[in-house]
Amino acid sequence: MLHSKGKILPKITLNELETKERFAIALRQEMHAQYWTGKMVANALDVSEKTVKDWVAGRRLPSSLDLLALMRISSCVRRLVWDISKSEDCYQDAEMLRQICFTLLSNL
Repeated sequence: MLHSKGKILPKITLNELETKERFAIALRQEMHAQYWTGKMVANALDVSEKTVKDWVAGRRLPSSLDLLALMRISSCVRRLVWDISKSEDCYQDAEMLRQICFTLLSNL
């Protein structure tokens, strides 16, 4: 697809849109359940409040480090990542992923 000025725009797949929406729902659920504001999440993760608003609106996905930090504080986001990874079908993959996440989260 070409932009009006002739620039090629990146393709956005339905899977990416669905992932953004599912992430936004999970984050909103956690924020609602914990009575968190966007500012509280932003301060906890050391990101801007606009970034959190973009996540909640489904406009952006967090970076890998921000996602790990969110997984540390949010059970809804953690559950979503496990569901998306579909690693629980294979015990060894799931165990390896859990160990990697545990190691990374304990170092934050």
